[in-house]
Amino acid sequence: MSLRLLSKQLRLPVILLASTLLALPVSAAEPVAYYPFNGSTDDASGWGNHASALGAVPTADRFGNLDAAYLVGATGYLEAPDSDSLDLSDAFTLAAWFRMDDILSELSSLVGRGSDTGYSFGVYYGGSFVCQDTQAVRQIQASVAGCSARFSLGPSFACGTGEWRHVVVVFEPASPGETDASLYVDGNYEQTIGLGCVPVASTFPLEIGRNSFSFRRFSGAVDDVRVYDSELTSGEVAELFNSLFVDGFESGSVSSWTSVVP
Repeated sequence: MSLRLLSKQLRLPVILLASTLLALPVSAAEPVAYYPFNGSTDDASGWGNHASALGAVPTADRFGNLDAAYLVGATGYLEAPDSDSLDLSDAFTLAAWFRMDDILSELSSLVGRGSDTGYSFGVYYGGSFVCQDTQAVRQIQASVAGCSARFSLGPSFACGTGEWRHVVVVFEPASPGETDASLYVDGNYEQTIGLGCVPVASTFPLEIGRNSFSFRRFSGAVDDVRVYDSELTSGEVAELFNSLFVDGFESGSVSSWTSVVP
């Protein structure tokens, strides 16, 4: 566990005792890139990692709000330029809501920067290119600097049913030269796997919906994509799943969140 997270956990009881009227959010972590997709592709984190929609088009989010998510697939994706703030070499976290509409490749990339030097996570095709093949086991796969592995104990994801899921992958240094990746789905911890590489600086852009190194495209809708330069705790992950902005839209300010059930 990092000193940053330890210090947050030690301060948390003091924060809670300081207010008996307001239920403050668990998370004090702040992303280095955050795309709520509420009318634009701008980065709401304050780090200036603004994305461009390269063929991706706005669509309704999981609540039916128009132009509040993006469709990516065979004709489009989103991209934010290379930035030092996105060179994540220690612990870090990737998070996104998504809906899978089709299968375009054996491994589709949801969020990441290349694969030979960077990091990413996506959905494995499960042995079938037929979207609604009920026998296909479509699981999350994570990659760091060319080393990848599948979360074999994680759930299988439906294709073509309109179902939205929330996925968080937490990357942490393990033994020298290795990285551990932990999967959370819909707020729940699923599995930790080992990757035999560590991330290094990358010149690839941050992409949503494809991987520029291998052009592995994800087909469906994406929303509320976040990149953190720290590992989130299980409590913080649960908060991301359960917390929304008061008007039904996600907010870049945790002070505006209220806990509701999606």
